[in-house]
Amino acid sequence: MTAVTISVTTGLCPIAVFSSSPDNKYRPKLNTATQSLITLGTTMSSSQKTILLTGASGNMGQATLAELFQRRDRFQVRALALDTPKDRRILAPYQKQGLSVVWGDLTCYQDVLEAVTGADIVLHVGGLVSPYADTRPELTMKVNVGAAQNIVCAIQSQPDPDRVKLVYIGTVAQYGNRPVPIHWGRVGDPIKLSTFDTYALSKTIA
Repeated sequence: MTAVTISVTTGLCPIAVFSSSPDNKYRPKLNTATQSLITLGTTMSSSQKTILLTGASGNMGQATLAELFQRRDRFQVRALALDTPKDRRILAPYQKQGLSVVWGDLTCYQDVLEAVTGADIVLHVGGLVSPYADTRPELTMKVNVGAAQNIVCAIQSQPDPDRVKLVYIGTVAQYGNRPVPIHWGRVGDPIKLSTFDTYALSKTIA
């Protein structure tokens, strides 16, 4: 099982827990990050809010996208995704239902700026994860740290940056080796990275 904690710009908050199934797909358990966004969106105002979702073609991103599209009366959804055949295939059904896609790269500031501009909420799920991340440390830092920096800079460049809400996805890997039965990460636990865990290091820096 893998637990995921989510940090919000206003502080640390345990918004969602995802469990990893045998087929290595992330399944939302109990509440999802979307449910937090529903509350956030309805408290901001009664009008539709625009959510930018990164990593929409990944396991967690697809689960979140599916949840958001069950609530299209509350949100307009935009995705920033790489322009690859795989990403286009995964997102095509949602585009037919009204998904707006900015085809670009998280490591390219201009692409990120285009995607962030006009968004009310940014849900940053995209990134490189283990085991791929641990075999390509330089690329992992560029993507995971660089993307977060680009998103923050893009938000700060908006006319009213305080209006834009950012949700960032952390990882239980930031708490080090956590075998069962202490595998659940809790907000407030000390950050204790495992040696050579590039993925955890990149998420902590970001």
